[in-house]
Amino acid sequence: RTVTDINPNPAYPSAKERNRFEQKSYSPTYGIEFGFFPVKNFFIKTGVNIYQTTEQVRYDIHNRVISAVAAIYGNENDSVTTGSGTQHQNTYNYVQIPIEIGYSRTLVNSFGIMVSGGVAYNKLQNYSYYMYEPYYKNAFIPSTATEAKPYSNMYKSYVMLSGSVGVQYTFGKNWVANLGVNYRKAVTNAADEKYGVEVKPYSVGVLTGLAFKF
Repeated sequence: RTVTDINPNPAYPSAKERNRFEQKSYSPTYGIEFGFFPVKNFFIKTGVNIYQTTEQVRYDIHNRVISAVAAIYGNENDSVTTGSGTQHQNTYNYVQIPIEIGYSRTLVNSFGIMVSGGVAYNKLQNYSYYMYEPYYKNAFIPSTATEAKPYSNMYKSYVMLSGSVGVQYTFGKNWVANLGVNYRKAVTNAADEKYGVEVKPYSVGVLTGLAFKF
């Protein structure tokens, strides 16, 4: 994801702080889709997916803090050794509804190509979020902590553009196996603007599945 400041507020972590400590990660998406061919080789499809995004959050410990302060934020171990690090994973779960148009064609024997693109609406279900605490420099605030309540509604549903390209193999009378790559990029803010940042997740992944043709 990319994070940019839209309304800087000292009460919330800046885009620079988030981009410094939050790194890319790997996560799955799966679901079921339905489509039809209005004309030969061109299709329209939609469906329901379970879409999950994650990020690895790593903070290096540069300062020792008293155990009492660390305990307040649920990170008693963070202040053990100066120069160490601590890492957690943020996870965001969505129900995704894609709408795509595409082109599919058999080229040689049972092998062919497919290309598709469209939009996807990601309906936020829940998230588990650890946030950097700039005041103590090395404290994690887990989403369950009392101090995290001001951020309990930070994230929201958003819209993405998506595109896929790949190969397909037809076997039997009605089955098609697909393998390709997919790119998704948010076009609306995944975070509430009142928190002063614009968060736009993106993903590049491997797309695979089976299709049954009626």
